[in-house]
Parts: sequence; structure tokens; C-alpha cells
Amino acid sequence: MDKYDRLTQSLRLVSLLLLIQFLLGMYVNLYVSIPSGTNSFADYMSASPVLAAHIILAFFIILADFMALFMAIHARIGNFHIFSVMLSLITIVAAGISGLLFLMAGQGNIYSYLMAFFFLISFAFIGFGMTGARKAKS
Repeated sequence: MDKYDRLTQSLRLVSLLLLIQFLLGMYVNLYVSIPSGTNSFADYMSASPVLAAHIILAFFIILADFMALFMAIHARIGNFHIFSVMLSLITIVAAGISGLLFLMAGQGNIYSYLMAFFFLISFAFIGFGMTGARKAKS
């Protein structure tokens, strides 16, 4: 397995984790109610096991995409494609910030929308990164 295959697998893993995160986020948005007065990380983690899984998975996604970015740089897949992997990391972090604001604002719909929007954008950027890995391999 060469560096391009490892990069492609890494980006597929990030995509799979993002899909799982999206499903968990929809569940949290629809079925989990955060008690008012909740303002600490521990309170959010104890509010629901699904919310806790959603928060923990966010950290793993950021870590996995960060590693994919370094793999893309090492594989030299082209500036545009490396930049797209970097933008996927930035939009994933933006989705995480929207998630924090969602919790802090009492489950505000705009922040839920922003999380979903950034998810879609990051998914597209990951696709550009995979395209770059395939082109660089051939």
C-alpha cells in the first residue's frame, strides 16, 4: 500500500466518521433536550449518552482530518487538493464551533443549520482531496 492509498483510506475514514456524526447530530437535534442552566462541559456530557458520543466523535474527526492533511502534504497531491483537505479541516472545526454555540444558545436552530452546512462543505472538500490522491497515484 503506497502513500496515496493510505491517504485515500484516511479520507474515507473521515467521510465515514462525518456521516456517523451527522446522524448523531440529527438525533441530538430532534430528541435530546439540554436542561436549562447547563453551562459546563461535564453537564453537556452527562445530558445524554448520544450527545456525549457526538462530542467525543467530533474530537476524533478533527484529529483524523488533521492527520489526513499531513498525509496529503507528504503525498504531494497538488496544491489545490492539499488546500481542499485543509479547508475540510477548517470547516469541520467551524461545525464544531457551531455545535458549541448550539448548546450554549439553548439549541438555537441557526447553529444546527450551520453545523449541517459546514458538514456538507467539508464533505465536498474531502472529495476533492480524494480526487487529488487518485490523480497523483496515476
